[in-house]
Parts: sequence; structure tokens; C-alpha cells
Amino acid sequence: MYSPHTAVDATIGGVNDWLADGISGGDGEEVRREVIQKVGGPEGFEESGMGRMLVLKEPATLEVLVERVKKQLGMERLMVADGSGGRKIGRVALCAGSGGSLFKGLDVDLLYTGELSHHEALAAKEKGISIISCELPSLSCGVLLANSQRRLSYEYRERVPDYRHEAEAQRCAGTGMEASGGSGEGRKGRL
Repeated sequence: MYSPHTAVDATIGGVNDWLADGISGGDGEEVRREVIQKVGGPEGFEESGMGRMLVLKEPATLEVLVERVKKQLGMERLMVADGSGGRKIGRVALCAGSGGSLFKGLDVDLLYTGELSHHEALAAKEKGISIISCELPSLSCGVLLANSQRRLSYEYRERVPDYRHEAEAQRCAGTGMEASGGSGEGRKGRL
């Protein structure tokens, strides 16, 4: 096993985009989504990069955004600092990793990150910026759990499409019942 940690965070459709979908309600709920710091990825991934900045179509309260994050990550508690003064939040910067240095100088209402130092959090709150901080593993594991089963199932079906039919045939063997499809011929044992 290997861990392409930062690459999975930065790629289009990776952890940062998954987090953006969760906090905003999806692409249709955003006026704009952009990469904060492009990394100049290989062909086909030129738009990849660190962090995302979102402008929400409908600004929301910090409480609403916290509930979206909790639901997406399956967490009961988050580290939250309310710098909003009761204002609705319309601009969000997020980073699946430690976003402190990435967030410097951004004009946003909320920082959403896996990790932020005590001093970075205090400085943001003093500027009226709210913070949602989750433990780093919660962010990375969430996207892996959300996407890996679907992706692995697809890959497996593409490579061994008759597996289900073979398993069903084995279950039916000796019962007088027949499996409902696929002979499995010509594919047995191939990956």
C-alpha cells in the first residue's frame, strides 16, 4: 500500500473538492469554486492544486455549515471558532491538510481545514473569520470511504464482470435453482 496523500487532496475531484461539495451542498450551490494555489499538474491535471475557495450561492449561518460538515464526515464534534458576529457566511476557503499558510491574505468569511495552529486561529477570529477545523484523518478517510467502495467495485466489475454470476451459481449448486445470468466462460481467473 502507498499513500499519495497530497496528490489526492490536490487533484480535481479529490479530497478538497469532496469537502467543498459537502460544505456548499454541491457545485450547483456555488457561484464560484477555484483552486487557491495551482501546482502545475501533469497533462490532464493542470487545474489541480492546494485548497479551494468557494463563493456560496446562498450565504449560510455558521451553524448550518457546521451541520453540513458533521453530516458529511460522520462526526459529532468539530473544533469551531465563531468570528462571524452573527453574519451569514458566503466565502469559504478550505484545505484538507494544514491550511494556515495557504489561507494568508484571502478575503473569506470561513476557514475550513484539517489543522490550524492556535495563533493562526486567533488571528483569523480577530479579523472576523470563522473556523471549522477537523482532525486531518477525518478529512482524508472520509473521501476514501465515500469513494473507494464505488471505484473499487467498478474496477472489479470491469476486470471480472462475471464474478457475481459465478458466486450465484455456486450458491445455487445442488438446490435445483439456476443462476440468473452470465456463464463466466473465458473470464475465469483473469484479472
